[in-house]
Amino acid sequence: MLQIQPSSLSGTISAPPSKSLTHRVLIASVLANKPSEIINPLISEDTKATIQALELLGVKFSFKQDGVLSVIPPQEIKPISTTIDCRESGSTLRFLIPLILYWQKDATFSGTKRLLNRLNTEDLKQIGIQHIRNASLLKVSTVGFGNQLTMSDSASTQLISGVLLMAPLKKKTMQITILNPVLDPYLDMTLSVMKAFNINFFLKQNSDSLKVFIDEYQNYAPTRFTIEGDYSQMANMLVAGVLGKGVTINNLFFPSVQGDYRIVDILQASGADITLSGSSVSIKKSLLKPIKVDLTQIPDLGPILMGLSATIEGTSYFTGLKRLIKKESNRLLSTIRILNQLGAKTVLKNDSLAITGCAFFAGGITINPDNDHRLAMMVASLASRFEKPVKLTNPQVVAKSYPYFWRDYQTLGGKINWED
Repeated sequence: MLQIQPSSLSGTISAPPSKSLTHRVLIASVLANKPSEIINPLISEDTKATIQALELLGVKFSFKQDGVLSVIPPQEIKPISTTIDCRESGSTLRFLIPLILYWQKDATFSGTKRLLNRLNTEDLKQIGIQHIRNASLLKVSTVGFGNQLTMSDSASTQLISGVLLMAPLKKKTMQITILNPVLDPYLDMTLSVMKAFNINFFLKQNSDSLKVFIDEYQNYAPTRFTIEGDYSQMANMLVAGVLGKGVTINNLFFPSVQGDYRIVDILQASGADITLSGSSVSIKKSLLKPIKVDLTQIPDLGPILMGLSATIEGTSYFTGLKRLIKKESNRLLSTIRILNQLGAKTVLKNDSLAITGCAFFAGGITINPDNDHRLAMMVASLASRFEKPVKLTNPQVVAKSYPYFWRDYQTLGGKINWED
């Protein structure tokens, strides 16, 4: 249990490395024929799950004295006969299913009940993967992947990213048709990583779909890759800064391959005073106006933007809510519950959420973040609006993506008390 005291954040910190980029670069490094180096990787509960799964293939990982992670692929991939534990990482599970099934006909994955339920098995069926699932295990198998696949990105693009990463290994050109005419920023990130590892592809956009053609006979080239700071994590600190006394965050690049860099545009549109300088983003305390945001392509920004809107006088509107439902929690309903607890007014109707904010929250309550790291960080980011302390259960959940969140929070002046 953690008690979060009313406090206004200010000061300077460095953004943690991007979790999304780290997952992708770890996998691309394994597919190269010689060692690669990852500068500034994120080591969190989720990325540890990916590293430990890749170690089962015979991959070696070692940190150098300067903190650079060396990834040494095996001369020959080892078949995995044991269960692959994905913990609570959706990225690990969805990225690795196509990759492992490229090398072997079947595999068994484990994880939390919530993680396995989050996987849309229809996505597996559409690319020819058979499955058996219970509360703790997922068994998958395939007779092989065709050279022309059609996939939907309606719920999550991670399985598509897994197929894209696997595709260059095949000995024939692959055509992957994505049933969405717009390139999702997470898929764009995957393709950017593949390009950095010398993989060639081209895109063809139609009115109802996007086709990705990946050339045959390609090898991932060993690369030295620097991981950017994570915009989805720093969105919480930017919001805490605009509501508090202003913050500066280093190791944030603009523009970025991360779709969540849109937090800067959204805050500016709301009236925030933001300065971009090199690899730093500074935000000052500002009077904000209500926002209107489509979250379809930036679902990870949903909780913090909804939390921010709960502090803005007037009504803000959010659409594109579908991807929030199957996250670590039902992130849509859990966020609504928390905001209602704090005192905001919410109206959910179909794919639209209206939030009417208030200047301050009474506090004096206990909030359960539903084992969701983003909800725990969102609550802490609103502390400047608390009139009384707020207690947070399971504060350690932030280790999933931002292991030293509470340290950085205190560095910026956040006041917390740990309780038994």
